[in-house]
Amino acid sequence: MAKRSTEADNGQSAKKSGILTNPIRNLAVTAALCLILGVVFLAAPYFVRDYSGYVIGGLICAIGLVYTVIYFLRKPVSGIYRSEFAAGLVMLAVGVYVIVASFRPDAAGLSITLRLIVTALGILMAVDGVLKLQYTLDLARMRFDAWWLGLFTSLLGLALGVLTAAGLVDDLGVRIHIGDGDFLSAMLILGVGFIVNAVLDVITMTLIAVRNHTASKQEAAASAAAAAAAQQPEPAAPGAYYAPPASAPETPAPGSQP
Repeated sequence: MAKRSTEADNGQSAKKSGILTNPIRNLAVTAALCLILGVVFLAAPYFVRDYSGYVIGGLICAIGLVYTVIYFLRKPVSGIYRSEFAAGLVMLAVGVYVIVASFRPDAAGLSITLRLIVTALGILMAVDGVLKLQYTLDLARMRFDAWWLGLFTSLLGLALGVLTAAGLVDDLGVRIHIGDGDFLSAMLILGVGFIVNAVLDVITMTLIAVRNHTASKQEAAASAAAAAAAQQPEPAAPGAYYAPPASAPETPAPGSQP
């Protein structure tokens, strides 16, 4: 009984992974994040420049302070050889550095903190592009006709992430000078890049959803055909043929005329 249950669970897990259910959730989260970032970078670039460093640096300092307080609240015996105090001091130092670095803009007008944020977001976009590439390979291995479109979106998203992390996307904004000043031009191009990556995620999600729907219909049709075949009675096996016995000759009744 346990063996059958295990086999059923394994089969169900394989079935779910075969129709790509989890990637839709992952791509939806990434697309929502990129869309929000794109809108914020486009609508409020100066707000991001003036407050992002303080918010992130303040959060890091708060976490470091909590770690330090936890260290002193522990009893000496239970807190010995633990790393809360060291981790708290390091986080406090990093948080202060992030706040101070927010005052130092680079050539494009981005502060050091904002540059670190953009680099981290570019790395996340590149990782997202690699994941989309894997999902596209899954579609290709399942012989989905439109897998090539997913290949295009994944490679484009990967390239966009690498260029963002390297600082070449905002540098493009400075070169083409689409806004009022280098900083605004860089932020506008970055915002457009985040929105483009969100669109690429939505395209990949659509391909996976179509593949899921097609696989579900095929599985339902196969199940219905199997059920119909099981309900049909099996034809009777042909029996051996026996010749009828030879009839005995009729005996004429007495007095009858032959």
